[in-house]
Amino acid sequence: SGAKGTVPTAGNPGRVGALRPPLPCWSIFTEGHVTYDGRLSACCFDHDGRFSMGQLGEQPFMEAWHSEPFQALRRAHIEKNVAGTACQRCIAYE
Repeated sequence: SGAKGTVPTAGNPGRVGALRPPLPCWSIFTEGHVTYDGRLSACCFDHDGRFSMGQLGEQPFMEAWHSEPFQALRRAHIEKNVAGTACQRCIAYE
């Protein structure tokens, strides 16, 4: 809880992240995040492609979007158990 007039920011000043509901993360179900070099990332916070779900120069977008690694990550979010996934230490849910 913060002082009067302050907003929790999930460790990211200027962002209202701590007010977000717990898992599942809506982004992995609704948005595609493409890095500068054509990797489809699972996360909007992944600026260097560490959470890559596919290389768009090598496979179509929809194939990467429906890939088994992406589906497994979505299942983990639905089950609210992201232990062992790239999302385990997400700053949006601190």
